[in-house]
Amino acid sequence: MNAEEASSANSIGLRLEDGVAWELFSPAQRFLIVAVIGVAVSESKKNGIINQLKKSVELRVSDFNLILFVFRFLEMGLLKKLVFFGF
Repeated sequence: MNAEEASSANSIGLRLEDGVAWELFSPAQRFLIVAVIGVAVSESKKNGIINQLKKSVELRVSDFNLILFVFRFLEMGLLKKLVFFGF
């Protein structure tokens, strides 16, 4: 199978309308299009994972700050007063 056949609209399963447009590109152009899309998808997934990690860190920092806040209240003896007043 040569590059023309391997990258043809039929071999990659495109619909007729999409296939007509796809066939206007040379095999080298088709390769570059697929490569660019592949890199974009990879970057998108990587950015999604980075955002998930940032959110996780932000939540943990938020939890840590809450714990630190409670400890500071304990140190000052204010927590007992707040609990006594129903807060």
